[in-house]
Amino acid sequence: MFFVSLITGASVASAVDQVTLWSHIHEIFSPATDLAPTPQGLPVAQVRADGEHLGHILLTDRLAPIPAYSRYPISVLVGVDPEGLIRGVRIVEHQEPILGAGVDQAGLDRFVSQYHGLPYERTVRIGGDSSDRHQAIDGVTGATITAMVINASIMRALELAAPALQAQP
Repeated sequence: MFFVSLITGASVASAVDQVTLWSHIHEIFSPATDLAPTPQGLPVAQVRADGEHLGHILLTDRLAPIPAYSRYPISVLVGVDPEGLIRGVRIVEHQEPILGAGVDQAGLDRFVSQYHGLPYERTVRIGGDSSDRHQAIDGVTGATITAMVINASIMRALELAAPALQAQP
């Protein structure tokens, strides 16, 4: 078994099943074979390929359940490699009406792809210009508030996960 419950809790109570979640993990860490707990007791898992450490994976709503427009958090899977760079971000579950009706999957994919390669400790803001203090990324046309909630969820979850992300396996 792939131990996806390490990042989702004892059981997957949402519409996202373990097979779907594992598929998203493979999109970020393609050679992954299993997950292992982190000693910090956080809902952050080590991603491994035949025992070799590939990075860490987390779900934002397990660490920072920030309610969005729908009053429910958006579940975002974030992968961080051993060098501390964001390896990938996938939206795995949401109840946002605008994301179902007004924003296509390609737009969401473009939005979350902007996190790839950024240091997990770098502050990210929607819009404007980048500076020494933060990285600016483009929002999602038609879903400005939702994009801001996704970003806040990612930033807060990474901040809370820092003890696990900084530890060497």
